[in-house]
Amino acid sequence: MPLKHATETVLVFVLGLVIAIFGVLAATLPPLPQGGLPWVVLLAIAVLYPLSLTHLFKKNRADYAFRWLHWFPVLILLLWLIIEIVAKVYEPARSVQAYYQWGWSFGLVAIGILGIMIFCLRVIRRRLPRTLLLLAVFVPFAVLAFAGEGQRNWNGVLASALWDASLWNDIQQGISGTGSVEVAFDDKEAKNLSTSENPAEEAWRERLREFERRRQEIAQQANEEKPAEPVPAPEPAPEPEPATKTGTGTEYREAKTEPVALPSSGAGVGLIAMTMISGYCGLVHRRAKRRV
Repeated sequence: MPLKHATETVLVFVLGLVIAIFGVLAATLPPLPQGGLPWVVLLAIAVLYPLSLTHLFKKNRADYAFRWLHWFPVLILLLWLIIEIVAKVYEPARSVQAYYQWGWSFGLVAIGILGIMIFCLRVIRRRLPRTLLLLAVFVPFAVLAFAGEGQRNWNGVLASALWDASLWNDIQQGISGTGSVEVAFDDKEAKNLSTSENPAEEAWRERLREFERRRQEIAQQANEEKPAEPVPAPEPAPEPEPATKTGTGTEYREAKTEPVALPSSGAGVGLIAMTMISGYCGLVHRRAKRRV
């Protein structure tokens, strides 16, 4: 049976709310490499959201346009990753990055809400209630987005609250082992945080300065809370005895010294992200072949 009107209306409202939320989250993501792990978590949620509704859509023969609109949050996150990687390589792309993040990704959220409205007007089912519900999501979002651009500290406080640097760094180090992902994406030169005459570039540098100030505040608080430990007087080290090699490897197993760092094991964050993107592309290709 077709999708019920009331159920479809609820899904329209939830989809508009999800697009607005992902617009805010994507716009406040910290730059790579700090934003790598949060981006993977958001991408997993954005992919699971439409996949969880697949059975409902198939059972009730929902419109294909409505199904594809549920993948719009994934598009928002993929654009963030592409722009971020290009900006790492090509410095002038920072202006595109500033436009993307302006007003909590206002442009992308507006496009997503407009797409849902076009769908609601085309299917001729409960046009007025659905349009009013979408406006109830978009109007407060637009007001807060414009107010946040007027008060720069709003975005800094929101980003610090959502992506606490100490928490995500601990999680990322626990996953990547030796931090190989951070080394791969880390800048070879220090970030340029000086004032720029280009408004778009200055907006991006202001965000970087907010993250840098927040990072320094967290580091300072950690240093203040950590009690000072007395430094013990160094003891004279005994002379090492000459090692005798037995040929069985016992001298290596019983060595008193430990390695400085353990080698990384398992898949890194970068490999997990590429695997999820490849799986998503394969799913899209399979569905396209099924329709042909």
